[in-house]
Amino acid sequence: SRLLAWLSTGRRHWLPVAVAMAWFSLTMGLVNGRMVECFKIGTWDVGVYEQQIWHILHDGRPWSSLLGFHGFGDHFTPILYPLALLYALWPGSLWLLWLQTAALALAVIPLYLLARRELSSPALAWGVALAYLAYLPLRKLAIFPFHPEALAPLFLFCAFYGWRTGRRAWALAFLVLLAGTRETLLLSIASFGLYLFLHERKRLAGALLFVGSLAALALLLSAVIPWFRGAGAPNVYFSERYPGFGHDAGELLTTVVTHPGKVLDLVLTTKKLKYLRDLLAPWAFLPVLAPATLLLALPGLFIHLLSPNPAQTSVSFQYTTDVFPWMVLAAIFGLARLCRGWKTWAKQESLPRLRRHPPGADHVV
Repeated sequence: SRLLAWLSTGRRHWLPVAVAMAWFSLTMGLVNGRMVECFKIGTWDVGVYEQQIWHILHDGRPWSSLLGFHGFGDHFTPILYPLALLYALWPGSLWLLWLQTAALALAVIPLYLLARRELSSPALAWGVALAYLAYLPLRKLAIFPFHPEALAPLFLFCAFYGWRTGRRAWALAFLVLLAGTRETLLLSIASFGLYLFLHERKRLAGALLFVGSLAALALLLSAVIPWFRGAGAPNVYFSERYPGFGHDAGELLTTVVTHPGKVLDLVLTTKKLKYLRDLLAPWAFLPVLAPATLLLALPGLFIHLLSPNPAQTSVSFQYTTDVFPWMVLAAIFGLARLCRGWKTWAKQESLPRLRRHPPGADHVV
């Protein structure tokens, strides 16, 4: 207890967080380095993104010979442009993997600040930070081939904490960065807008974010990405990922509404229920206690559960980046609700005892 009290005073409360971040970065960085040395890292994804970054530096466009077309014809990832400036300082695949690991570790900072604010307890906030770094989807992502969407947890946590503390411009800046990591992360921005509209009661800001992000996603999928892909390259995004649901977002949504049985057959399978368990169980199902926040993961869950692609419903791939951050945030609010319930119960239990034995009742004058 003395150690906890000492750590909780002044700026020493950052010490456990800093140690955990350093340990995570060191261990995951060493694993990545060893995997590169042993040729165990996935070469396709690393090659695609490193080629795009190299071409940004040399001819101003994210081209990939592996894809055979402009990188934005595969995924819309303008975040690669600022990353290219850093890549120029230290070119190499290993640097990209270390950058990914560092970004995942740095996400602990806004997460810890948010947990400390919502839980009013440094000890519980430390627990949240450690649980995040031990979270299986995060650890799998840290040793997965580089993907720009691995920066999403850092940007989303910064945006969420910024908004909760009144830093509106800060929050919007990080949402813009989040949108640049991959087009599907616009669904997380739509969820953020929904949170503002329903929970924070910021109707205008929430509606603008929700409608604007969905409109931007529709525009990217229907026009921008196909244009960058080129007329000679087929756009098979929907037909490959969602066979039988149409060839664009409109046909997919129409099929979902008109054939709900088909959706249930795809979603209610043992593997996909196990996927949900793998996301929730590490947090002791605390996110369930914060359904308003947990529901914000639904857009990301929807696009993954609807796909027969096994990689999209596995915690071992990068597809969890638009789902697991909401699980983490829901766990914080679920724990906060549990703590409030416990304090209320303890207070109610103590009242009858105080009535039977008021303070000073046994005092003899």
